[in-house]
Amino acid sequence: MKIFIIKLNSFFKFIIKPKKIWRLPKKCDLILYDSEGFEVLNPYITNFKFYSFDARGESLNIPCFLKSFFDYDLWKGKFMTAYFRQILKTTSAKLIITFGDNNEKFYRISHDNKNKNIKTLFVQNGMRTIYQDIFFTIKKKNEYKVDHMLVFNDSIG
Repeated sequence: MKIFIIKLNSFFKFIIKPKKIWRLPKKCDLILYDSEGFEVLNPYITNFKFYSFDARGESLNIPCFLKSFFDYDLWKGKFMTAYFRQILKTTSAKLIITFGDNNEKFYRISHDNKNKNIKTLFVQNGMRTIYQDIFFTIKKKNEYKVDHMLVFNDSIG
C-alpha cells in the first residue's frame, strides 16, 4: 500500500507542478533531452528543427500526456517513459541529444524496442568519479544503451 501511495504522489507531482503546454509538438529532426547545457550547442543546430524536452518535469505537454494513458508503462508507474514515448511518436525525431550523461532514464531510451529507429547521443559534461556516478550504480547493464558518446577520452568511453 505504501508503494502505491508513493507512486500516486509522484504521479500528481508530475501533473500538477509543471507548466502546461496545450499544443502537440511539431515534427522535428532532433530532441534536446533536458535543456541543461544546450547554450553551447545552439550555434550548431540553427538549421535543424528541434524540440526541447524538459526531462526534469519543468513542463508537461497535455496532449502527449493524455495519449500516454494508452501506454501500459504509465499504469506500471513509469510515467516519464510513457509520456516521453508519446513525445517521440508525435515529433518523429530521429536523434536525441543530451548533456546529462548521468541520466539513467536517457540510457533506457535506445533499449526500448518501440524506439529502435531513434539514435541517442550524449555529450559528457563533467569528470567521472567513483562516488555518486551512474556508471558505478547501474545494476543491469543490458537495460542501458546509448548509440553515440562524445567523451573526454577513450577510457571514459
